[in-house]
Amino acid sequence: MARLDDLSQELFDKEKEIAALYAGATGKNFAGLSERERSALDEEVEGLIEQAEEALAEGETIEERTARKVSLASTPIGRLILERHEITEQIRKELDYGLDDELDQD
Repeated sequence: MARLDDLSQELFDKEKEIAALYAGATGKNFAGLSERERSALDEEVEGLIEQAEEALAEGETIEERTARKVSLASTPIGRLILERHEITEQIRKELDYGLDDELDQD
């Protein structure tokens, strides 16, 4: 469970890093945002992440998925989104592994 906690913290930190980079790219001072402005920024970032995740899932072949990853990795925010994607994959694996252990014990 500690591994899952660590990964969850990494995910939180990565999302904060994405938000800070996006804020800077859009001319906003991340540290100086009001609660309302931060909420609006978080929604925008969530939308960017969702779009990227959908694009990564759309590829039908390995070549298409690889091309989408290369394209996403060509920008600083895209690289961070890919890093976030890798963390979510690790979380899924940990959850699957934990589920397998539970099923083996039954």
